[in-house]
Amino acid sequence: MEFLSGGDLSGLMRANALFTIPVTRFMAAEIICGLQFLHTRGIIHRDIKPANILMNSAGHLKIADFGLAVMNIFGDKKISEYAGTLRYMAPEILLRKPYNTAVDWFSAGVMIYEMATGKYPFNAGILPETIEKSLINDVPTYPKGLNPQARDLIVGLLNKSPESRQVAVDNIREHPFFMEINWTDIEGAGARPPFQLGPPPVMTLTKIDDILSSTEANKSPMAERDQQLFCGFTFANENWQVVKPIKEPFIRPRRTFGRFVRETIRRIWWKMKNWK
Repeated sequence: MEFLSGGDLSGLMRANALFTIPVTRFMAAEIICGLQFLHTRGIIHRDIKPANILMNSAGHLKIADFGLAVMNIFGDKKISEYAGTLRYMAPEILLRKPYNTAVDWFSAGVMIYEMATGKYPFNAGILPETIEKSLINDVPTYPKGLNPQARDLIVGLLNKSPESRQVAVDNIREHPFFMEINWTDIEGAGARPPFQLGPPPVMTLTKIDDILSSTEANKSPMAERDQQLFCGFTFANENWQVVKPIKEPFIRPRRTFGRFVRETIRRIWWKMKNWK
């Protein structure tokens, strides 16, 4: 897997409270490119949230954690499974209605609101029922100083109607909020990110030798009979070993007077039941 040393978007948001409009614009643009890439291939992520948006050392965003994703959702096809993280779930999922890729755009709208305002757009109560009710019924309030173009974008993404929401994202790249964005640069990772962490540490040959000498290199080769366990894998390292489970010792429960009485009664009852 690709090494992403920049952490996730949730950590970045906690460290910066709220983003400036240029930073929010860049982050939103990269997330939009990622979602459009997935949706054109029939993939619904279903768990878009800051913790699942990772950053590499150059400052570019990557969508991660596809454990809840579904595939082959094209055209008018819809599904109705309940899945996602409550705070970022679209109303149609909470209402157990059939849905499509529009649910990912609602989640993206929640994230963009958080980036631009530093707050959650709905009632972040302690009880799940409170959050769910707010997501279904409440309309977010917007700070007076919020950029009007950002507000218009978020309003479209947080529309309760999935059909209206989809209309809002059909031409999302042409939205006035993204007027300064060069989408070719965004797709090719050529745009300069607002956060740059610098290059990852260089792994020297000495360090690599130290790691190898302390791990795989010291293991004895895998037994021939154990290699059958890895049939079907595209790659099997001959130095892999099969770890056998440790047999747990049997611990006899402490014999107390109460347990002695119960066991005696149980034995007497069993003999009476089977008396001939």
